[in-house]
Amino acid sequence: MGTEYKKLNSEAERLREKEGKHEEALTGFGKALEVAETVDQKAEAMAQIGLTHWHNKNYDGARKQFEELLEFGEKENSSGTQALAHRNLSRPEITEDGSQQLEHAKKAYEFAKSSGREDLVWFAHGVVNSAFSNGFEDKAKEWLEVERREVEKLEKNLDQFKNKNDVPLIWKTGYLMDRGRINNSKEDLEEALQIAKDHNLVLRVGQIEKILEDF
Repeated sequence: MGTEYKKLNSEAERLREKEGKHEEALTGFGKALEVAETVDQKAEAMAQIGLTHWHNKNYDGARKQFEELLEFGEKENSSGTQALAHRNLSRPEITEDGSQQLEHAKKAYEFAKSSGREDLVWFAHGVVNSAFSNGFEDKAKEWLEVERREVEKLEKNLDQFKNKNDVPLIWKTGYLMDRGRINNSKEDLEEALQIAKDHNLVLRVGQIEKILEDF
């Protein structure tokens, strides 16, 4: 079943990230959850379901899923699961108060670090985004440096990375997006857009183009 879970999860992620097919992705992640054997697998599938609702602008559905994920992580005493829950609860569409968003994001990074997750760059990106979006500019710059260091670690160990579904490239574009907004650098945004286009990262292309439109 472990192989089946990975196959279902990977395919659902591809449907969402590269084809923008949210309903099909939800079905795939739901099937992955049904066959998940471990706490980490269940948590990942639950998080992906919530994230897909978020991409589909079903914020109530996403919030419910992320709150259930946090309860599951606390019940299982799983730092990695709580990291995922807090990271997603930090999204502005999920938690309205800016200070609470930032606290969720920082808790997420600390839980992720303590659990030894390999995707710390994504969690650092969450802190940067929460800080910048809510006007905490000094905090955003401080955490941008953390994100930069995590990107460098990621690039040095790319061959060892377990997820081969272009996820590291998505995180790299996220860092360039953050740096572009904080430093008012159109060049960083254009580099992120080129990477996203070269690897057919449909959702990321749309996000970057929206930022460039308002630049």
